[in-house]
Amino acid sequence: MKSFIISLAKEAGKILKAGYYKTKTISSKGSQGIVTDTDIRAETAIIKRIKKRYPMHSILCEESGTHIKSGAEYLWIIDPLDGTTNFAHNNTAFCTSIALFHKNNPLYGAVYSPITDEFFFAERGKGATLNGRKIRVSRNSLRNALLCTGFAYKRDRSMFSNLDVIGNILRKGAQGIRLDGSAALDLCYVACGKYDCFWESNLSPWDIAAAALIAEEAGARVTDFKKNKWQLHGKEIIASNKNIYDDVLKVLKRK
Repeated sequence: MKSFIISLAKEAGKILKAGYYKTKTISSKGSQGIVTDTDIRAETAIIKRIKKRYPMHSILCEESGTHIKSGAEYLWIIDPLDGTTNFAHNNTAFCTSIALFHKNNPLYGAVYSPITDEFFFAERGKGATLNGRKIRVSRNSLRNALLCTGFAYKRDRSMFSNLDVIGNILRKGAQGIRLDGSAALDLCYVACGKYDCFWESNLSPWDIAAAALIAEEAGARVTDFKKNKWQLHGKEIIASNKNIYDDVLKVLKRK
């Protein structure tokens, strides 16, 4: 299974990279969300291989929904192209994200950014890697921290309250805050120390399933805004090094 999920992510990455350099077909899927022909092509390729190799496994995908097998103990969670808006605008911050769960517990997570050639991987209980090398979260304090957050496509109250959170965290002395537009990559960048903390709300399972495991295995504290352990169907997440977790969470609780 380990080698299979790695090959899936890399195959999908090749499809994304090929599509990146071609003219893109872009369609709306409501509430300001978009989908490209490359999203569909990558997801179709992943599903086809999983169904052939593991026909009794269930699959949860961003674009085609859920493929349920009665009594299945394994669940594949796929985001073929996380950061579609970036991809559509020729921004390089996008990736493919694939996770495998067994009885609601994450086993493997793979996130691949094909343009930067960054391959993040985690196996539960065995740590996380970037291109085969072990990674760990940073040890920075808030005053030395670079943080990251994101906004869902839905423009609601939570988005505007997050603007207040950003301002309050900057006033507390953080060096900077970024918005990259790919939750999966942002979580992985916390895992390898590029960012010191990431938070976001209004998320879907495919946004975080693989990358949350990668961050956790790299030593991040990964919870919701109430300090509960992150859950697959949770709508919010904070992943942080342990030195600034409480500082950021205090600001999030006041929003």
